[in-house]
Amino acid sequence: MIEQYLNDLVAIPSYGGEEIKVADYLADRLGSLKTHRLSVENYSEHGRSILLMPEQPSVILDAHLDTVPPGDTAEWKNAPFAVTDRDGSLHGLGVLDDKVNIALCLELLATVDCSRVGFVFAGGEEVSALGLHSLLSKKLIPKAQFAIALEATQLQIMTAHKGAVHLHLDFAGQAAHSSKPSLGINAIEKASSFIQLLEQKKDSFALPHPLLGSTTMTVVKITGGDALNRVPAGCALDIDVRLLPGQSEDQVKTWIANLLQAAGLNAAIITDSFAPAMEYRGDKAWLEKLQQSGAGQTGTVPYWTHSALYEQYSIPSVVFGPGDVSTAHTPRECIENSQLEQAYSILQQFIQRLS
Repeated sequence: MIEQYLNDLVAIPSYGGEEIKVADYLADRLGSLKTHRLSVENYSEHGRSILLMPEQPSVILDAHLDTVPPGDTAEWKNAPFAVTDRDGSLHGLGVLDDKVNIALCLELLATVDCSRVGFVFAGGEEVSALGLHSLLSKKLIPKAQFAIALEATQLQIMTAHKGAVHLHLDFAGQAAHSSKPSLGINAIEKASSFIQLLEQKKDSFALPHPLLGSTTMTVVKITGGDALNRVPAGCALDIDVRLLPGQSEDQVKTWIANLLQAAGLNAAIITDSFAPAMEYRGDKAWLEKLQQSGAGQTGTVPYWTHSALYEQYSIPSVVFGPGDVSTAHTPRECIENSQLEQAYSILQQFIQRLS
């Protein structure tokens, strides 16, 4: 039945913020369960999340409802909204990220005693995790002992990943005719001075981590000026900061504000987005239980996951699931049949070990 569930799910477009149809599909199939209470939560006008909770869950399995759009469908060898079985793998949009894990959860609910397992199918993961943010802020998810964010890890247990904050800096100058630049204040030059200073000083903010490496800080975009004959009155920078566990949005903004002040520069600092880093801080017994069930070794992932939010809300969490993330968000998206079978076996045994 896993493949049938996957066929059904992939056939339903569910981009971030547009999950009504896939939520309806799950509600139709899960609403009659006696052991779990189902609720459909709205996090935006068309954004939906599904909660399926027993009386008191020990463990939460998390799989997100949304996918990225397919992009140029001409680049797909197969139809993106249908599952194609080819070369030992299943292909299709969301077949890996993350509908395979929803299908696994449906099969587990149908075949295993899941009375101690809660299921979170949140929308909006691909758009700043809006769905899970909403569920946690409303305290709709019980404080379980352990959570697994089901994502592609090739069946390894991932215990840490970096966070990210994207900052937008606006530098103000004063316009003047470019034939008399001394009458103006060049905002691009101010921004350029700051870029050079940032390059010199950013290592002082960086922290080392034994698994994740160092904090990184990168200027990723610069825009300024509006005419070829005018001193620019404005210039904007966008900065990508990859954070380590323990580093916060406020720490980054304060550090940059102090750097600006020390250089005699002024800029408005605006947070475009923030996602915290994650490091597992729970009982090692949960990791051992997963490994005894057939999961691989521990490690780290380069991408962000819902695990960070569970950790932030004091629910110890790891990342685990079938498949190779390198095909996610591409026309090559696929999941190996063998990984699918192994993932079901591991999660089945893990849940059985809860009793």
